[in-house]
Amino acid sequence: MVETAAEHGYAAATIAQVIAHAGVSRPTFYEYFANKDDCFSAALGDLQVQLLANMSQAVRAEAPECAWQAAIATLLAFAGSERSKAEVLLNEAIAAGPRALDTRDQGIARMAEIIEAAHERIAPGTATPDLSPGLMLGGTCRLLASHLREHERSMTGLLQELLGWIASYEQPAGRHRWRTLQPVLASAPSPSLGDIGMLVPSALGPGRPRLSKLQVGENHRQRILLATARLAQQEGYAATTVTGICKAAGLDARVFYRCFPDKRTVFGALHEHHFRQVMAVTAGAFFNAGLWPERIWQAGRALAHHMEQTPALAHASFIESHATGPVTVARVQELIYAFTIFLQEGYEYSSPSVPPSPAALQAIAATIFEMGYRQTRAGGELELLGLMPHATFMALAPFLGAVKANRFIEQKLGHRAPDRAGEASSARGLSSSPNS
Repeated sequence: MVETAAEHGYAAATIAQVIAHAGVSRPTFYEYFANKDDCFSAALGDLQVQLLANMSQAVRAEAPECAWQAAIATLLAFAGSERSKAEVLLNEAIAAGPRALDTRDQGIARMAEIIEAAHERIAPGTATPDLSPGLMLGGTCRLLASHLREHERSMTGLLQELLGWIASYEQPAGRHRWRTLQPVLASAPSPSLGDIGMLVPSALGPGRPRLSKLQVGENHRQRILLATARLAQQEGYAATTVTGICKAAGLDARVFYRCFPDKRTVFGALHEHHFRQVMAVTAGAFFNAGLWPERIWQAGRALAHHMEQTPALAHASFIESHATGPVTVARVQELIYAFTIFLQEGYEYSSPSVPPSPAALQAIAATIFEMGYRQTRAGGELELLGLMPHATFMALAPFLGAVKANRFIEQKLGHRAPDRAGEASSARGLSSSPNS
């Protein structure tokens, strides 16, 4: 199963291919596994056991303050030397449905426990990263998954870049605020949201519509996209069918096939549509603010509010984005990394001697995506606005340092808006060394 899924992808892998690789008969396969999903979950479990054993041994062999270095080095060594296994564990696991996602999330939680156990042995007052270990490991796994998809041959260059990124969040344990993903009281919803690109198409009335052919076609297209998002939220990508989409959209199959050739294309269009929405909302809020830290805050505020208002689209982006095949997966990854454009201005505020690396910017974007994924997967009402201060700290600390990032967030949570003179003074302060 590992060899087959690594070569063809989980969605395209078949039991016939698996038994051919294994050299067993179909009846023998069914003696052990009920179906492909059952076999894949078992394979993931075995890979998790191997990786966790390697990580636990590596962390125990080092001083407890070196736990992160040992853990990241283990992940990179696994991705570099066990390519097929890493491809399945890091990439295909997030494309194979709820059961595989459970296995993936449980494995990351176990990795986090290994690091937490080591940190319990660290002397009081020692600085450790003030972010959830599970969240940072999830973001790191997403970053490594993208490198595997891009066929990066060597992972060794990433080690120091990722360790530098993780170290930028270090503070003594008594000052930690962001290690648990508990929503905090944040500012009011963003005024920048407006009605950008919301999918709110209504069914056309009986008779000949008083609209142009182009307008009718766009109405049909948006109804199909909205129906697809809602069905995927309820049933998942695999269980969503063209028949179900047509029924939910109130359209017949002929209309569907005039708009889209198949289900996969609809999901690709849905991701593109949502990305345009999110980029428009985020960029609008970002460029309407003044200084860069304020821009990050306002952009995050608009993004979180938009996601909360469109939970079906958020589910499609965070949960189902990897289920539609390699072309869509690659495009989604490009879209995630597109958000690093909002971080580029931070280089003007960072110490020249220790600017965050390009890999650090990608890790920030991947980890914020992991935060949205976790919130969406937990079910219930999204509380992304309450987590916006966590995401702001994640974005600012590598540039400003943890102390100044927290100082800025405290100001925002206290709703103390500086005057323009104060803003200029703040700009001079934020431009100085991040360690001050």
